[in-house]
This record gives sequence, structure tokens and C-alpha cells, in this order.
Amino acid sequence: MAGLAVLGTPIMRTLYGANTDGGDVLAVLALCLAFVMLGQLFAAVLQGMGKFYLPIWNLGIAAVFKYILTYILTGVESLNVNGAAVATVITYMIYAILNLYFVKKYSHYHVKEKINSILKPILATIIMTVLTLACYYGLSLTSIDFRITTFLSVAVGA
Repeated sequence: MAGLAVLGTPIMRTLYGANTDGGDVLAVLALCLAFVMLGQLFAAVLQGMGKFYLPIWNLGIAAVFKYILTYILTGVESLNVNGAAVATVITYMIYAILNLYFVKKYSHYHVKEKINSILKPILATIIMTVLTLACYYGLSLTSIDFRITTFLSVAVGA
């Protein structure tokens, strides 16, 4: 996810040649992956608890926000198309939060937040991002083709 965010433009260049216009959008949408995964995880938990329609309602609420945010953010001159990507990230964040709220409400399960359980994934993400960037920029200094450089960097980030 973080590797996709930092390698958005090189990935677009590898796939589409000189046209890298979508690299920024891809980088923003990469941030959406975490919220999509969490939203789907909590949706599955709710469905397992017999609350089949709650995730659908939550997605409908998030879709209303998506419509409004896309309309507003794409009108911001500095964002343009990136505004739609930002709206998508915020939408899935809302979806995940709504699903989490109802999981806590109906399961009466309270997660004890420990600093290690929060810091370890963040630290791992930072390390992966640094290694991915180091690999990409290190290989870019060589005579290796940029497509191979991008592929190897994505492999390191995975």
C-alpha cells in the first residue's frame, strides 16, 4: 500500500509510457486500500453477527458523502481529478468507521489499544516505504531499464 503510494508515477510510466498523468491519483487511491480492507473486515463481522443489512446501509451513507465530496473537491482548482481520489479515501474511511462503530455496539467487545499494536504496523510501513524508495532511487542511478527498476522496487515493497 505505501509502496504503491510512493511509486504511483513510476508504475504509471511503466504501464503507459510517457503519460504519467494518473500517477498522483494512483498514489492517493493507494491510501484507500487500508480503509477498504478494514471496512470489508468489519462488514464480514457484522454479517457473521446476523446484521446483514448494516454494512449495506453504511455503504449507502458513505456513497452520499462520496457524491457530495466529489462534487466539492473536484471543483477545487488545485485538486481537480485528485479531488475525486481524496473523496474516495474519505468515503471508505467513513464506511470503515461506521462498520467499526456497529461491531463495537453489537458485540460489546472492547479492543484494548496497546501502543505496540499500533506502533508496530506503522513502523513496518515506514521501513517498507524507505526500502522501496531506496531501491527505486538506487536502481535509477544505474543503467537498468526503468521498467525493471520499478518492478524490482515493487517486489521489495511487497
